[in-house]
Amino acid sequence: MEFMEVMEAQFMGVSVYQVGLAFGAVLAGYVARAVVTAFFRRAKRLAEKTDNVLDDILLNSADRPAALAMLVAGVWLGLNILPLPTEPLDFPRLVNALGRGFSVILVIWFCLRFIDQVAAQWEKKGGEKQQNLNRQATPIIRKSAKVFLVLLGGAMFLQNLGYSVGSLLAGLGLGGMAIALASKDTLANLFGAM
Repeated sequence: MEFMEVMEAQFMGVSVYQVGLAFGAVLAGYVARAVVTAFFRRAKRLAEKTDNVLDDILLNSADRPAALAMLVAGVWLGLNILPLPTEPLDFPRLVNALGRGFSVILVIWFCLRFIDQVAAQWEKKGGEKQQNLNRQATPIIRKSAKVFLVLLGGAMFLQNLGYSVGSLLAGLGLGGMAIALASKDTLANLFGAM
């Protein structure tokens, strides 16, 4: 009976049981991160033995974001177990919004790593005739795709925090059109040189 009384004891509105569950969730996140890291290490060794390059690219792109996702999920679950206050700030809503926003960041991080892996493989596979073209085009394509993904990820992160990004996207569209019109001749010369 004393054990149950200790577990139900409260400090600042939080029971020992809830703190224990939250700590367990965070600890489970750390354990899951270690398991995912070990899984990817083993999967990479197996993928290196195959002739297919796509599995190497996917595993190298996903290993770090997946491991960090496990840790973030543990912290998010631990915070959701605790009875967070809703005044003066709605902390449960903030924690959920940050969790969704951070998941967007992890997906964007995976995509950025994927772009780097694909571009490196593209440069490596280029033939003698295409090698000069690959050297010139690959950095442009890589950087353009990364900038697009970062802008998209930033807009999605802000959207998950509750901000309206419609006016921001409209402004970026007009700004992009102005830059495109201003740099029309430069881009024509660049592609003409390639």
